[in-house]
Amino acid sequence: MGFIDDLKTKYDRWENIKEINKILPLARHIFLLESSFQKLSDSALAAKTAEFKQRLAPPTGRETIDDILIEAFATAREATRRFLKKMPYEEQVLAGVAIHQGKVIEMKSGEGKTITAIMPAYLNALSGQGVHIITTNDYLAQRDAAIVKPVFDFLNLTVGVVTETMKPAERRENYARDITYVTNSEAGFDYLRDNMVMADSERVMRGLNFGLIDEVDSILIDEARTPLIIAKLLDQAKKNEIFVIFADLANRLEENIDYETDEKFFGVELTPAGQEKLLAMTQGGEEFLRDADFNYQLNLALRAKALYKKNRDYLIEGGEVALVDEFTGRLTPDRRLMEDLHQAIEAKEGVKIKEENLVLAQITYQNFFRLYHQWSGMTGTALTAKDEFREVYDKDIFVVPTRELLKRHDFADIFYLTEESKMKFIASETGRRHRKGQPVLIGSRTGEKADLVFRTSY
Repeated sequence: MGFIDDLKTKYDRWENIKEINKILPLARHIFLLESSFQKLSDSALAAKTAEFKQRLAPPTGRETIDDILIEAFATAREATRRFLKKMPYEEQVLAGVAIHQGKVIEMKSGEGKTITAIMPAYLNALSGQGVHIITTNDYLAQRDAAIVKPVFDFLNLTVGVVTETMKPAERRENYARDITYVTNSEAGFDYLRDNMVMADSERVMRGLNFGLIDEVDSILIDEARTPLIIAKLLDQAKKNEIFVIFADLANRLEENIDYETDEKFFGVELTPAGQEKLLAMTQGGEEFLRDADFNYQLNLALRAKALYKKNRDYLIEGGEVALVDEFTGRLTPDRRLMEDLHQAIEAKEGVKIKEENLVLAQITYQNFFRLYHQWSGMTGTALTAKDEFREVYDKDIFVVPTRELLKRHDFADIFYLTEESKMKFIASETGRRHRKGQPVLIGSRTGEKADLVFRTSY
């Protein structure tokens, strides 16, 4: 039985064996170069980068990135072995090829996504047009860049990192490097700012060539339609009294009696009882209920009251409303809700009402990453979102086989009809695990929910 047959037998237990088999022939050729590349001197191996660039460069270079994939992956593997003391194994090579082909890969925690990214990043950086490796926070960007830098330095490619505190000149320098590690938000806002400058020399990015997105389901499914917004304060703001008046009206209306909420679609609707109460409170006649401005302001006040909760969606810090990022739990004091909603919350809380903002530029993550010539993604949980990736982004999921059989058991999700029954289960299961000596980590979306779980469980 040959090498390729050994791999096929190894992966037969995986449901996506057909997709694996499509990549295995490429992987086989990469592995066959292993012994010959190990015999190369350091200088000969490092010289491969210049050779590949020459083979790609017009007018003499007639090859494409795909033509040199096998040799480039073999080069990156050997450089990784020499400088990180880790040889990318079969599954990581399969994942690297799938990434280059534009797929979203599901790779279990601990299987080595950082090492896997080296091979497709190296290959795509050879075009000279840049590679962006997208992470969810500055720490991960800096950590991963530091890990892989020795490999790319040896291969004569430059590595950059863009972080939140950098000035434009520093950003421009780091984006100019062959491979740049940057967060999704920094990349998105830099793109917006680049489209507002008066001269090309003021831009910090040099184009959107190849993007590799870590935790891709979090960024392109959970946060897909989160708008990145650049705005400025308007000189002429609406009078603060209007927001205060409608905040008072909203406070006198009762949820589920005078109005109903739809949290899924983020809406609020008056009930007939609520309309009657408003007529009595305003003494303005039914024309009030048909007035567009009246309904707009009332809807703002009711949404601020019913859908935005203090200590969940925002905190009061220094007499100001500071929004809480629902994905990270961090305060974002410089971010404001648009279309008067932030002012409505300020009126509800009785703090100083700031001027409204004029939107200068905005884009969603969904639209931003579509601007890349090609992008791929990595995550440990892609399969559950396979339909969304296919329908929205036309991306296939490639489930990477684990190096060894998983000892961890992944249970199916459990759904409860009520919050109370869910909390009882959490308390019971936590107690059972604790008595067995097993540590338990309980995650929640908000600090308020975490506190409720704690009180219920203990």
